[in-house]
This record gives sequence, structure tokens and C-alpha cells, in this order.
Amino acid sequence: PATVLTGTYTVGAGDTSADLDSTAIALGGGGTLRDAANVDADLTLPATTIATGSAIIIDTTAATITSITSSTPDGTYTTGANVNVTVTMSEAVTLAVGTLDVTLDTGDVVSVTAGAYPTTVLTGTYTVGAGDTSADLDSTAIALGGGGTLRDAANVDADLTLPATTIATGSAIIIDTTAATITSITSSTPDG
Repeated sequence: PATVLTGTYTVGAGDTSADLDSTAIALGGGGTLRDAANVDADLTLPATTIATGSAIIIDTTAATITSITSSTPDGTYTTGANVNVTVTMSEAVTLAVGTLDVTLDTGDVVSVTAGAYPTTVLTGTYTVGAGDTSADLDSTAIALGGGGTLRDAANVDADLTLPATTIATGSAIIIDTTAATITSITSSTPDG
């Protein structure tokens, strides 16, 4: 007779636990568990369970982008100006190997990063280039570049869907690199 019984738990989609534990012991399908004297085993949970002997986290929920914002004050910016871009995640993530790139409505791409990982906040700087223009600067896409990965502590890939809160929803940043031009020269003096 065995003194140790083992099984395998396969994590399913949507499963989650901050500290995996056993909550009940039951025999299925009319089975029995008896000792050598044919006495039924006591199926009461013992004091030592999975949670008391391990620290196993079950996480199948992907981190999401909660916002893409800018801490740069509202206003009009021109060539050479720097504009902050901040990506906030729903849970701590680690960016490995490549880059996390935010595409702006100017067509420029800003790579955001963090000083240390894991983190919930990644930042980058957009430097306004000649010819850039935007009536209300906004992020239009976000993607991983250079073969990078963005994952949470459970190694689940982050969901890179654009959030409802983007730069334009929280800021009024105008990008204007078009120089003013003289459109006409006139005189108020009558002919003659």
C-alpha cells in the first residue's frame, strides 16, 4: 500500500490564485481509500496543505495597458521640444530583449522603458521633429519591437490593446512645426 498519493493539476484558462491551496479532499466515482486493515481513511484536510508548504501563484490573466498619458503641460510645442509619454499597466510587467513602441498621430514612434523591472509604469520621450503636426497629440498604436516580450510575474504575455485613456483624452498638447508666413503686404494709403 502507498503512503503518498500524487496527481497533477493543469492550469486552465481563467484560473487564478494568489497562493494555491487545497480546500477539500473527496473520492470520486464511488472510490475508496483504505488502510491495510480495510479501515476507511480520514479525508479531513491536514494542517499542512499546499499553501503552507509552497508559494504557488496561479495567474492566467494578462496585464493590460490602463492608460497612455503625458505629464508634459498642455500647450503648443515645436521642433526640438520634448514631450513625455507614459504607459501604465494593470500589473507589474517585465520588458525583455526588445522595445515597447508607442506610435503617435504625428507618425513618430516612442520607445518606452523603465529603470527597473518588474514595473507598472514605462516612460519615454517624444522629441518633436521638423514637419511634425498634431492638433491634439495622441497615441494611435502600441507594439513590441525587436523581438521583445512584455510579461507579468506568471510569464503571461501582456495585452497590448490601446486603452480608452490615451494622451489626447488627458492632455491638450498641440504639435506645430509650420513656420508662420507672410501672406500679403498691403498699404492703407490711397493710390496716387
